[in-house]
Amino acid sequence: MWSLLNSKTFKTLSTTPRLWRRTVMTKSLIYNNFGQPINELQIIEEDIPNPIDKQVLIKILMAPVNPMDVDIIQGSIFIVQHFEQRFFEISFLGIHPFKPKILPAIGGGEFVGEILKVGELVVDLNEGDLIIPLRMHLGSWTKYKLAEEKEVYKIPEYSDLKEAATMAVNTCAAYRLLKGFVNLKPGDSIIQNGANGFLGQTIHQLCKLWGIKSLGVIRDRPDVGVLKLAMERLGATVVLTDKEIDTTDVYETNCLHKPKLALNCTGGEMAESIARHLDKCGTMVTYAGVSGKPFKISTLPSLILNQNRFTGFWITKWVEENLGSPQQVHMMNELMQLLQTKQLESPRVEIIPFDNFKEAFATCDSSCKRFMLDMTADEEVKWIGEGLCPRVAVEHCSAFGEKKTVKTNDKK
Repeated sequence: MWSLLNSKTFKTLSTTPRLWRRTVMTKSLIYNNFGQPINELQIIEEDIPNPIDKQVLIKILMAPVNPMDVDIIQGSIFIVQHFEQRFFEISFLGIHPFKPKILPAIGGGEFVGEILKVGELVVDLNEGDLIIPLRMHLGSWTKYKLAEEKEVYKIPEYSDLKEAATMAVNTCAAYRLLKGFVNLKPGDSIIQNGANGFLGQTIHQLCKLWGIKSLGVIRDRPDVGVLKLAMERLGATVVLTDKEIDTTDVYETNCLHKPKLALNCTGGEMAESIARHLDKCGTMVTYAGVSGKPFKISTLPSLILNQNRFTGFWITKWVEENLGSPQQVHMMNELMQLLQTKQLESPRVEIIPFDNFKEAFATCDSSCKRFMLDMTADEEVKWIGEGLCPRVAVEHCSAFGEKKTVKTNDKK
């Protein structure tokens, strides 16, 4: 596999043989204050030194723009409000309970990249390996970055870059939502709102693979029939609008069991609606609140008679508590296998060159499109398709540092 690195990027800081070292000049998308990304984000250039100890130097190839990334830049916080007399009310101001401790900060959390150089104590990674992050919010909107070996996960050499780039947050979150709260078995049902979202589409696909029936709730719109067919193609058992969900006898008509699990990402009336459909002793998990509206849970039917459980989930917190654990490694291995065998596909994204980042943030609040920043758009050597081949002739490719060490079991 050819390195993506253009040798002109590197420079010598000292000509003295004993003291010389090389750094890489990186361009990063940073914000100095919380606010709207279109106003706060700016590109800066800075030097990154060689990796030491267990560090690795990474060339970022692609980095998604997630709603969570936008909320973090906006400075959104999470608030649980008061008890009322008859209802338990949950209110969201923003979506994700995270703020960088120090500003300026580099935006972004997900990426796919190539290892360019490793520290002297790195054991399991080599130059040229493809990796994705295990830890969230490392700052992915940058061309090069340093990370600890334990913070990244090696993926197969011929992985699809777009799918790999979105695995760390959305795909893993979908997996944990289905595996972490209720012991679902084939034939069981779940219900979710925001079913046409990036994460919702992945949930439908995983349900189909695992024999779980999924009921998706979406907002009504002029082309709702087309959207329903698209969701059913992905694996949804039934898709209903927010107007249909409370007027359709979906369980008798479609031979569905009442859901043991409800997944809420909207808040507001749509959250209340799916909560009413929970089976006895069922669980509702809230992982976002995109509407910004509170929702109420009736005390008598839901909490007392049906003994429903209501909880929250944040993938970043789960990762920090389980970093490098057998549970996390098993999840990553299973999901990567599904992606490699084309049993799982990532939702569509629009690719935008890194230097044109404002195109993504100009529409991210008003559009349902998802964007991904291409960090190599202005470089001579690029990855194309799944073949990971250079666009320029072989003789023009330049490698970084020493030749990659090939382990015995890696030889072909």
